[in-house]
Amino acid sequence: MGTEVAGGILALKSGAGSEGLLLDASGNVGIGTSSPTDYNSSADDLVVATSGDTGITIVSGASNQGVLAFADGVNAAEELMGRIRYDHSANYMDFRVNNANVMTIDSSGNLLVGKTSSDLTTDGFEVRPTGFVGVRTNGDPLYLNRKSSDGAIASFCKDGAPVGSILSSGGDGIVVQGVAAGSGLLFHNSDALLPAQNGNAVDATIDLGRSTPSAFRFKDLYLSGGVVFGDAGGSGSPSSNTLDSYEEGTFTPITLGSTTAGTGTYGFQHGSYTKVGNLVTVNIYVDTTSHTGTGSLRVGGLPFTVKGGSDQYAAVSFGELVSVTKTADYIISGYTLPTTTTIGIQQIAIGTTETTTASVPMDGLSRLLLTVTYQT
Repeated sequence: MGTEVAGGILALKSGAGSEGLLLDASGNVGIGTSSPTDYNSSADDLVVATSGDTGITIVSGASNQGVLAFADGVNAAEELMGRIRYDHSANYMDFRVNNANVMTIDSSGNLLVGKTSSDLTTDGFEVRPTGFVGVRTNGDPLYLNRKSSDGAIASFCKDGAPVGSILSSGGDGIVVQGVAAGSGLLFHNSDALLPAQNGNAVDATIDLGRSTPSAFRFKDLYLSGGVVFGDAGGSGSPSSNTLDSYEEGTFTPITLGSTTAGTGTYGFQHGSYTKVGNLVTVNIYVDTTSHTGTGSLRVGGLPFTVKGGSDQYAAVSFGELVSVTKTADYIISGYTLPTTTTIGIQQIAIGTTETTTASVPMDGLSRLLLTVTYQT
C-alpha cells in the first residue's frame, strides 16, 4: 500500500494501485473512489463506492448499542434530531425523527409506529411478521381514498381468490358485497339500505334469507314502520299496499241495548282477534244470564273501532243463537256499525217480503257465537 500527497490530496492506495481511501482538499472522504463529490450534487462528505455489493458495518459490544446519528450544528450542545440505533442487549432497532422516537422494530420483528411495545391497548400502528396489522387511535384508525373512478376501496380474498369488497357507488354511499356478481348492500347517503349487485343498487333481484335448497332464514323482524308489497308509488309514504302491523290478542265482549246500554251478568265472555294491517277478524262467544239494557240487542267491546263510511257495514256470521227472540219467517243477521266498537243485530224477512227488516229486542237471556272481519 502506498501514500500519495499531491495538490492537498491524501490518498491511500492498494497494492494494485487502485483507490483505497482518499481525503481531498475539501475534507471529503472517498473509499473506493477518487472523486467522492461526483455522486451527489450536494457534495457527500463520505462516499463508499465499489463495482459490486457495498456496505458499511458498525460493530458494537453484545450489551451495547450501534448508532448512526444526525444532529443540528457542529458541537455536542446541539440537539440529536435524528438517529438509527440498534440495541444489542434487547435486540431491537429504533428510529428517531425530529428529536423523538417514531418507529421501532422489536426483537420479534414487529414493526411499531408511534409506540415502542407490541400492545394493542396502546395508541399506534403495528405490523407483525405473521401478517397481522393492528391500529389503535382515538380518531379514524384507517382512512381510504379512491380517486376519480368508482370501484373497490378495499378488496378481500381467501387463499388468493376474491370473496368480497367494499366499493364506492357514484357518490351515493358505499356497497359491501361478495364477488362481482354476488349480492350486496348499498349504504345510501339518503339514510336508506338498498340491495346491490356489481357495485350498484338493483331492484327486485336479491332475496333476504333463503328457504331452498337449504334453509337459511332470519328469525324475528322488528319494524317501527311497515312492509310495502310491490310498488309504493314513489311517494315515499305508506300506500294501500303497506302492511304496517300484525297483532293477536283477546278482549271481553258484552251485550248492550240500543236505547239504554244497561249492565249485564254473564255466564262467560270470550273474545279473540287477529289484526293484519287495518283488517281485524274477531271471534266472540258470550253468554248473558241477565241484563238491564233496553231497545234492540247489540254486541259491544270490539278491540278496535270500526272504520267510518257507508261501506263499512261488515257482515257477521253466526255459529250459535240461543234465547234470542225473533219473528216467524225471519232470519237473524248482524253487521258492524261504523265509527263504533259495536255490532248491530237485526232480523230479515224471508220469502216474498225479504226486504223487510226488524230489530231483535234486547233480552236478559242470550247466548251468541259469531265471527266478523272488518276494517279499522
